Amino acid sequence: LEEKVVAGLGCIGATLHQGRLDILGGYSNEEEERLPRLARFRSKLRGCCSSLRTSLQSLLPAKGDQNLAVYRILHRLTNVCLDAGFPRPDGAPCYGHIPNFATVKLQKGDENLVEFWRGGNINEEGLEWLLQREFKTIVDLRDEDPQNELAEAALMKAEASGRIRRVRIPVSVQTAPTMEQVREFADIVSDAANRPVFLQSYAGVVRASAMVSRWREFVLRGGLDRNCTEPMCTVEDIFLEETPDKASESSKVAANMLRTTSPFEAQMPGPDVFSRMSMARFFKRKRTLPGSARRQRRTIYSRLDPDENAQNGRFNAKVEVPSKPSGGSTNGRAGGRAKEEDDNGAVQGDMCASKTGVVRLQSRKKAEMYLVRTDGYSCTRERVTESTLAFTHPSTQQQMLMWKTAPKTVLLLKKLGEELMEEAKQVASFLYNHEGMNVMVEPDVHDRFARFPGFGFIQTFYNHDIGELHERVDFVVCLGGDGVILHASNLFRSAVPPVVSFNLGSLGFLTAHPFEDFKQDLRAVIHGNRIEGVYVTLRMRLRCEIVRDGQPVSGKVFEVLNEVVVDRGSNPYLCKIECYERNRLITKVQADGVLVATPTGSTAYSTAAGGSMVHPNVPCMLFTPICPHSLSFRPVILPDSAILELKVPSDSRSNAWVSFDGKKRQQLTKGDLVRIHMGRNPMPTVNKSDQTSDWFRSLDRCFNWSARKEQMAL
Repeated sequence: LEEKVVAGLGCIGATLHQGRLDILGGYSNEEEERLPRLARFRSKLRGCCSSLRTSLQSLLPAKGDQNLAVYRILHRLTNVCLDAGFPRPDGAPCYGHIPNFATVKLQKGDENLVEFWRGGNINEEGLEWLLQREFKTIVDLRDEDPQNELAEAALMKAEASGRIRRVRIPVSVQTAPTMEQVREFADIVSDAANRPVFLQSYAGVVRASAMVSRWREFVLRGGLDRNCTEPMCTVEDIFLEETPDKASESSKVAANMLRTTSPFEAQMPGPDVFSRMSMARFFKRKRTLPGSARRQRRTIYSRLDPDENAQNGRFNAKVEVPSKPSGGSTNGRAGGRAKEEDDNGAVQGDMCASKTGVVRLQSRKKAEMYLVRTDGYSCTRERVTESTLAFTHPSTQQQMLMWKTAPKTVLLLKKLGEELMEEAKQVASFLYNHEGMNVMVEPDVHDRFARFPGFGFIQTFYNHDIGELHERVDFVVCLGGDGVILHASNLFRSAVPPVVSFNLGSLGFLTAHPFEDFKQDLRAVIHGNRIEGVYVTLRMRLRCEIVRDGQPVSGKVFEVLNEVVVDRGSNPYLCKIECYERNRLITKVQADGVLVATPTGSTAYSTAAGGSMVHPNVPCMLFTPICPHSLSFRPVILPDSAILELKVPSDSRSNAWVSFDGKKRQQLTKGDLVRIHMGRNPMPTVNKSDQTSDWFRSLDRCFNWSARKEQMAL
């Protein structure tokens, strides 16, 4: 006995260790996985428990408290291995008591009611849970002999006492119920005297899913006159019931996490804006909330209410669960993947039942294909359809700014020196006296404000507080030209608050707001949650770091809003620079220099060097040479996913120099390089009107773009 117990426990321990390595480590020896790793792990562990139970049954009689405790633990562990592990509402039974426990409705919708419950093998605790909720009927679909003698004895005792009734509708493993069995089950569910009803199979997955599928089809096609006098429970909003197969699609994120829905996106008609039929349906419906946003408000009502145990065994719940993600592979949670009930087969989730077995809902003429989208930090998977590979909407980096709570603190930036002090005093007085905001300025500007009476409310910060400045400031007001905006970008190395800039400089390409309208524009920003909101453009920044001898130089990391320039400096020779993209040599530049610009910086130095002017919403990098000694070296535009390295080779005649937004000039010796990639924290700037109008207005105002004397008519 001791050797068999040790061998069984050793098998369980080895399976747990190997499963942990496979699942958490993501390693597998199999070339082709038909089942998810977590499902195969549960199957192996269930086999170990079964062999251990068989050994104990032959040598250890089920008598005595200690022996019974051992068997109860084994049965509970077997149930846990049967369960798929999906989130459950508060008050639901434990995974080890009733595996794959779920509620069943006739169909989805706001008015649907829970018809019955379903699950796998119940043990003594699971039966006691059903009896406490006053369940009246258990419909048993198992065709095989029960393995839990303790639970079977407790169920027979409950039947004899009249506390619950069991109806056997035996369905063979991996087969679907017949029409007569479905009709019998539908009669049981429709009878209010039998409610609450619990549908039981071995694991509560395959045979139970087949019965639920055929029962729905039978009832919805009018095969049963449903005159229920009393429903099981009322469900408000949308109750994410369904089977664990479908629940898995909504369970990939933790159950307490809810994705927020943008109010602006919620009023959009959806991706099929070029479809006449889709747009006709959108304008005809009464509510403007699209399905993509409506599906994200899913509320489960299944919380136990002890005061209602006497009301026909109802139990009510309220659990919030996340909405359905767009895709992604799972380990044993199978939205559309295979699920197992017994050890001898697996059934795909996208199926329905028939008399001979489980078949696909509809045959596909082409192989199924998935499209994986990634942004370098996360990825999603979606099934390919006719419209998947088409452009459904234009890409944009413009967002709407709507405060959840009113902003309290503003950072006021201005030009250096005494210039624009009067304008700064006007803005500071308006923000403090009329809007009740805390006004912060830089330390040198704070010293100048201290000379004027009535400005004691002005606050400042210290240099060691710059790293946490974004946590204190709600938005930034810039007075001046483009240089002030570049200075604001330099202040905030990580996250940047929204920036509203007023044109008081010499050129001011990025400053779209005239100072005469500063009160109106500031009110729009502050009260954006109560009026219409304001639009902000996320201006991409480049993250640059200097690498020397293969190691990043400490303290040499810069966030660049316009461009990073590598040039020859005062050296009389041409600059020789090797350009790499992800360690792959692109070209060797022999020129006065080369610059890498953002779309925002495309209208700065890059334009003077002959580069293109790119709208700031286009996610890209501009690679522009400066006076190249070549007739074929043209400026190019790279995707924002590129990782560039500009290296001074060892055979270069001289060193090079690098500058970031025209500041912090550094010398690059032979062998040094500058690594450039897209930064994770863009700079949000508040638009005057919208993303396109502001940009073209700046082109006309600053560059006289496309200005020409008009041709006279014939």
